[in-house]
Amino acid sequence: MNGIKLFLSFLLFGLVSCDVSRTLLVNGERSCTFQNKCGTIELSAYTFPDRIKLKLDGNFIVCPDSAKISKMGLRLERQDYRVFVYDSVSGIKRECQSATSLDSKEEVWIELTRVPSMNYAPYGSYYELLPSGLILCNNVPLISDSVRIVKSKRKKNK
Repeated sequence: MNGIKLFLSFLLFGLVSCDVSRTLLVNGERSCTFQNKCGTIELSAYTFPDRIKLKLDGNFIVCPDSAKISKMGLRLERQDYRVFVYDSVSGIKRECQSATSLDSKEEVWIELTRVPSMNYAPYGSYYELLPSGLILCNNVPLISDSVRIVKSKRKKNK
């Protein structure tokens, strides 16, 4: 009997306290794709933790100190986010603190660690990934226009 009470307590605590990750819209879509002669980058974003994910297929250079990110129009400082490189083959995630060459099948994760999560923000709240040298192809920045990442209401399936 005590075992059942303990199990139900853990179950109830787990259901009440668990946060849910949600997909954020990137320029109005679930993801956004950039292509050039170096390859392809698919950009998507999620909450809990707030993460901008760049899935790479090609050869690029990531420069974390060159990223320009804002939340609701306020520019984030470098200490507000951390940049990681995730190797999808080995499953190893490592922090990227300086310019790093990347190849196919690696992902860049920008984790927004020192700002309040979008999980608790009102609908319409947004991040912007501003034009910068975050991702380079032959020393030319790949992101040349602002990318808006918005928390929106979930669309119901029809």
